[in-house]
Order: sequence, then structure tokens, then C-alpha cells
Amino acid sequence: SEAEDILRSYNVPITEEMQPKSLAYMVDIHDQTQHLTGLNLDIYRLKNAIELLQEDTEFNALIHRDPKRSNLFGSHLIDLETACRWHVGIDLAMLFMEYQTPKEEWNEHLKTYLSIRGISEDLQRKATELEANVNDIAYYVAVKEITGSSARQLTPTVIRQNRNLIAQIQPVQERSVVYLAA
Repeated sequence: SEAEDILRSYNVPITEEMQPKSLAYMVDIHDQTQHLTGLNLDIYRLKNAIELLQEDTEFNALIHRDPKRSNLFGSHLIDLETACRWHVGIDLAMLFMEYQTPKEEWNEHLKTYLSIRGISEDLQRKATELEANVNDIAYYVAVKEITGSSARQLTPTVIRQNRNLIAQIQPVQERSVVYLAA
């Protein structure tokens, strides 16, 4: 793609294809950190997300892998050492979670995204398929973020971020979570 060519011209390394953490690894990390994170793991949902991320799909492209406010310089993403070819759902899930985008709005945003990428044929079907992918991938991303946060100091900000991620990935009846004070 044009973006990959530009990055390579500036000698920015791009990992060709990423692989998700294994289910066993994610379950092990969850078990070690559950007392800190309060996350009740849905292994079936996590397994589905990992399997999806292992597939080579039409939605694999150059992604950033850490698109957040602190990596923006004006309207440009910086901090490109995590750039790679992988499922765009990784970046889209992270953006939807970062900006707390209601799920009811995802399809419209995804249609816009696909249109910008030049996809016009079967736009609604592809947006719906991508939405289902992003929903699954969002669970993987959130679990990875939440369990990874246990290695960081649990400040009020980290606890608030974890609460927001949990609220986005778990149904209401599963949200009774114990949080440790910082």
C-alpha cells in the first residue's frame, strides 16, 4: 500500500504479520492478575477472537496497533514502531474503546472507513462483517489491555480506564467487579 511504501522509504520497519497471544497465555495472565483487575474471563469469546486474528482476511492491512490520543500529532499518528500488517479490527476496536463510541454507531463509522479505503461494492454487507469482527477483536484487545495493566501501578486513572473497558466488553449482569484502591 502507499502508506507502507512511505514508511519503508523512511526506514520504518513494518512487521509483516502479527500473531495474537495464545489462549493459554491469555488465560494464564488472567489467572495471575484477576485479583487486581476484577475481570471475569469469557474463554469462548476470547478463543473466537484469537482464531479470527489468526486468519488472513480481506481486512488485513497496515495498522498502527496503538492508536490513542497520546500518539497523535495534529491529525497524524506517530510512534510507528508498532506498525504491522494485521486485522484492521485491532486499531478500530482500540479507537472505538478510546473514544467510547456506542456500538449502535459502529456500523456507520465502519461504512465511512471502508468508503475511505475505496470499498464501495457490497458496502453494507462488508461493514456488517467488519462490525462483527471488530466486536470480537474488541474483547481480545480489552482483555489484553486490562490484564496488561496489572504490570503498571494501579492509579485512579488506570482503574478508571479498566472500568471503562470492562463496561464496554461485558454484559450488564457481569459488571459486578471488585476494584482495588490505588
